[in-house]
Amino acid sequence: MIAAAGGDTHTLALTAEGRVYAWGYISQGTTNPPPDLMTNVIAIAAGEDTDMALRSDGTVAVWGNNGQGQTNVPSGLSQVAAIAAGSGYCVALKNDRSVVAWGNNWGATNRRRT
Repeated sequence: MIAAAGGDTHTLALTAEGRVYAWGYISQGTTNPPPDLMTNVIAIAAGEDTDMALRSDGTVAVWGNNGQGQTNVPSGLSQVAAIAAGSGYCVALKNDRSVVAWGNNWGATNRRRT
């Protein structure tokens, strides 16, 4: 294991081979990473009940609760360098240092910052 992340009632782990494992309370689907996350993942983030994975090609996968639209990755999102997940929202830092956020708007998400 090269990384771990803890959500509200679940845990994620990332192996050196780029595979994502998840366990814990399953009610929101957080313990069911998409099948395509078996290789090429370089970072993980666990939110309250939504999780993220950053692939080596700079794209993002999100799964779990979509009550605030947080699993709806913005169309065309690529060249991502880092990720973070919170309570009902997701954030991506792109290679050009801009930030893309989506999900609930409690923390001023849904805005592009540069």
